[in-house]
Amino acid sequence: MSTANAALLVSEDKLKSFTAIHANVSPTDLIPFVIQSQDLDLQEILGSTFYNQLRAQVVSNNVSTVNRTILDDYISPALCNLAMYYALP
Repeated sequence: MSTANAALLVSEDKLKSFTAIHANVSPTDLIPFVIQSQDLDLQEILGSTFYNQLRAQVVSNNVSTVNRTILDDYISPALCNLAMYYALP
């Protein structure tokens, strides 16, 4: 998957504020790890149907209220830590 059209389920700001990732780290260094954690772990946890629904809503910028709550309160914090885990050498 190209990083240019990737549906990221967590923002750069949230990723940096929820983890020990320094503010000066470039987003281009982080995106591959966010994609990896989404595709490998998050999709398995959520199930492909719900995962693909969330991605489609994020791409279309039309996330339902219920899904926005799930993303903000549960998925984003977990995804931040998973991405940081994959980013560690």
